Amino acid sequence: MTARPLIPLLAIALVALGVAATTPQADDATYIGANKCRMCHMPYFKAWSATKHAHAMAALAGESDAQKAMAAALKVEILESADRTDACVTCHVTGFRLTGGYPQPDSLKNVALATVGCEACHGPGSKHVSAGADDRRKMINGHPTAETCKTCHTATTSPKFDFEKMKGLVHATVSAAETPSK
Repeated sequence: MTARPLIPLLAIALVALGVAATTPQADDATYIGANKCRMCHMPYFKAWSATKHAHAMAALAGESDAQKAMAAALKVEILESADRTDACVTCHVTGFRLTGGYPQPDSLKNVALATVGCEACHGPGSKHVSAGADDRRKMINGHPTAETCKTCHTATTSPKFDFEKMKGLVHATVSAAETPSK
């Protein structure tokens, strides 16, 4: 076996370890999809829906020069298509290969996780939605850090990444009057 086929596997493992290490996950919490978050956090959901994160998997559809250039920069070989290459998919979905994350055998849940949804940054939401009002905030990462984002937005993938600037684009400012107290 040559070293070349191991490069994509190593990249996947490193990204998965980085995501798992920086995304909070209660012992048995699972991913539920952004549509569940929408029920209590509609202003944030609407703002997120207009971002590239909400359509991240679509960027892997088809075949483009940008995909080829990124694959070359990351030293990843696209075998079938980018949307079927684990090293690409891992940063374009929620909870890649984590408990309850993408991919799912249930096609509806799979579609719900085929985005960089709320839980990609805030962690799996099952415990958050089932907790009592007093404990709900303890069950989710309310303030993701730059390190969370940098598991995917690396110097190679996003050379001009500026966390302070970008967090305002991903989470457009929502007035306190619109924010549910959940």
